[in-house]
Amino acid sequence: YKAMQKGDEATARELQAVSDSLGKLYQENRLLPDSLSALKVLLHSLNECDKYVLPPLQKLLEKDEEETVERFQQYYANYKKKLN
Repeated sequence: YKAMQKGDEATARELQAVSDSLGKLYQENRLLPDSLSALKVLLHSLNECDKYVLPPLQKLLEKDEEETVERFQQYYANYKKKLN
C-alpha cells in the first residue's frame, strides 16, 4: 500500500507477488475453513498465536500441518536468500 502511495509500482508489484505466494501456501486446494486453520498453523510456527480453532472450524490433520509449515519454511528460506 505504502509503495503505491509513493508511486513505487515495481516494489508494490514485488510485494504483491510475495503476498500471493504466501497466500497460496495456506489457501491452495483448501476451502475457507481449512485455509483459516492452516493460517493459524503458520502463525503458530512463528510464535504469533495458538494453532487451535473453534467450531465450526476444524484442526488440520497432523500430516497437513507438517506439510504446510515445511512449505512455509522452504519459501521463507528461499526468500531470505533472494534478499541477501
